[in-house]
Amino acid sequence: MIVPPSPLNKRRKETTEAQRAKVITLYEVGLTYNEIEERTGVKRSTCWNIVKRDKDRQKPGSLTPYTASAPRSGRPEKLNKREKRNLISLAKRSRRMHLGVLTKSITTKVSMKTARKYLKQGGLHKRRAKRKPFLTKLHKLKLDEVDSEECLLPSFKSGRTSIMIWGSIQLGNKGPMVILPNGGLKGKDYVELIIEPALKPFYQSRYRATHEAIVMEDGAPPHKSKLASAARNKYNIQKMPWPAQSPDLNPIEKLWRIMKSRINKREPRVTTHEALSKALQEEWDRFVAEDFRKLIESIPKRVKMCLKNRGGSIPY
Repeated sequence: MIVPPSPLNKRRKETTEAQRAKVITLYEVGLTYNEIEERTGVKRSTCWNIVKRDKDRQKPGSLTPYTASAPRSGRPEKLNKREKRNLISLAKRSRRMHLGVLTKSITTKVSMKTARKYLKQGGLHKRRAKRKPFLTKLHKLKLDEVDSEECLLPSFKSGRTSIMIWGSIQLGNKGPMVILPNGGLKGKDYVELIIEPALKPFYQSRYRATHEAIVMEDGAPPHKSKLASAARNKYNIQKMPWPAQSPDLNPIEKLWRIMKSRINKREPRVTTHEALSKALQEEWDRFVAEDFRKLIESIPKRVKMCLKNRGGSIPY
């Protein structure tokens, strides 16, 4: 047996803008609500509401009747204001928490799509964490390096084998590149393979030309060795003090990334030690002074950002 729907649950059909305009026009020419209902088929109570809305919302002096639909509140939100604040606060405290876990951590059951919408309203968006060198509190005290630290993914030195190279640049000039042997680099090797045959001639030639020069290099053990310090003192090579774990300020790091990217795109792929050495030298020879001029000129800006961020990372 088919049960007919209850009249109480029957949903009325919404009137169109044309019907509302006709109701308002008939009312303005003097017809009663009963007469309007007979002509339009719209119930008398609905006609009364249409006319009232026109009187309340029509702009002063306008001859056009107000026939727009009444504003609706829409579906109630799943989370109230307090629950939204809790969700956003939890996301800020646990930046690397998976969205699914974050969604299950709140009392009200919502979908991941809904949770993502509320987080977006709170200014939180899905991003991939940046890899930056891990900085201890001691590093930060020594390094006055703009990223929010909870959005960073610290990187640590790996033990993979690769070709080590050394190079030098100066504003308007490019020095030699040295391909170093495998097996690590000690202080003695740094002096014999880099300082004496490469760094000393380039430094002295630039000093004679500009009457000022200073070496910027990180705190790798060979750079800090007693033999290297003695060699720099012997040849009057000035070295900039360099805090630990800070590759971000050195402009030559950008050139290494460019070289790596170019070599990775080569076809056929570089697979042997000899081919990689040759490719590195070719890519180094491709660089001209204009390629690194902007990098060197950006150093004052990097230093200011470093000081402003009080030891945190900077976007370089």
